[in-house]
Amino acid sequence: MAQVRKNKVIDLEDNGLIDEFTKERIKNLRKENDVKITTIIQEDNKVSLKSQFVITFLDNFDALINLGLNNTEMKVISYILKKMEFGNLLNLNQVSICKALDLKKSNVSKIFTNLYKKKVLVKDSDGNTYVNANLFAKGLKHKMNSDSENGKNLIKSQAESDCFTKSF
Repeated sequence: MAQVRKNKVIDLEDNGLIDEFTKERIKNLRKENDVKITTIIQEDNKVSLKSQFVITFLDNFDALINLGLNNTEMKVISYILKKMEFGNLLNLNQVSICKALDLKKSNVSKIFTNLYKKKVLVKDSDGNTYVNANLFAKGLKHKMNSDSENGKNLIKSQAESDCFTKSF
C-alpha cells in the first residue's frame, strides 16, 4: 500500500507505519478482493484559542437579562467570569473585586447578595462559591468527565430556579 505525500510515494508497510495486525488484515482483505483499502495521511490542523472564553447558555442568559441587572452588577459578573476556574469555582474574594473595579465594599457586598438570591452565584455544602453552570460554563464539558474535580464542580454548580433551567 502506498500513499502520495508532497510528490513522494511512501510505502506504509515497508516503512513500519502499519502494525503487524493491520498488515495481516490488509493481506486477508486483498485475498478476498471484496474491499477497497484507502489510507489517507494528513497533518492535524488543530485550532488553538488564544483568549479566555466561557460557554453561555442563551435561553438562561435571556432570563438573566430579564432579571433587570444593573451595569455594575454586569461588570461584576464579567469580572467573575474572567477570574473563575474551570468547573466554575470562584477563588476570589469581594475585596479583590472592589480593588479591580474601583467599587465600594458595601456595593460589592450588596451585589453578591443579589447574585446569590437570583441564583447567578451558588454555594455548595462546603461553602464554596460557583457561578451557576446553567448560565455559564468555563471549560469544555467533553474534557470534564464526571470523575475529574472540575467536572464534579461543574455539576455541583448547576442551580435550577424559576428562571434558569438545566442546561446539560
